[in-house]
Amino acid sequence: APVEVPKERLKIAVKKEWFEKFRWFTTSGDLLVLAGRDAKQNELLVARHLEDADLFFHADVHGAPATILKKGVGTSEQDKLEAACFAASFSSAWKGGGGAADVYAVRKEQVSKYSHGEYVAKGGFVISGTREWFRNTALLLIVAEENGRAVVFPGNLGKKIGRKIVLKPGTLEKKQVAENIKKELNIINTLDEVIQLLPSGTSEFLKTSNNG
Repeated sequence: APVEVPKERLKIAVKKEWFEKFRWFTTSGDLLVLAGRDAKQNELLVARHLEDADLFFHADVHGAPATILKKGVGTSEQDKLEAACFAASFSSAWKGGGGAADVYAVRKEQVSKYSHGEYVAKGGFVISGTREWFRNTALLLIVAEENGRAVVFPGNLGKKIGRKIVLKPGTLEKKQVAENIKKELNIINTLDEVIQLLPSGTSEFLKTSNNG
């Protein structure tokens, strides 16, 4: 009988990766994308995790996460489009109820904390040089089940995933959306964990003919 105890404990203590404190997903090309949950995380991402081979994405709205596509320089258009969709969907544009937002991408050396020698407010950055634009990026998110847990992807994900729900800006409160997701996907996440995964503001479910 004592043998059963560790098994039970194992189920609960899922080891978290370092990047799981941020919003994150892996692109169709298997690259890691990270996005800040708040101004403090935005700062941390840029200061500690933005490297020369990465691309920095940001929705062109006030209140948007610093989003990093790791090893994004020279990657496929699809990977960039997915990172742009993630950056747009977790911005304040979702709360505004619109259907799309403009997103730009730049390289590490174009991102700075100083403007004419003045320090920029927490979570904000100064961008210099030419930006690569992803205009009218649709606000869409996929919540999928992987190994019993909920994972969030951008709505334009190019790879096949298992059971999923597609969200767009709407009128349903976060709690209601989370309850639905929990029931539909049959995941082990707590309700609070699912709420944490959702964008700010209200949402609705996109009816898809694809049940795959």
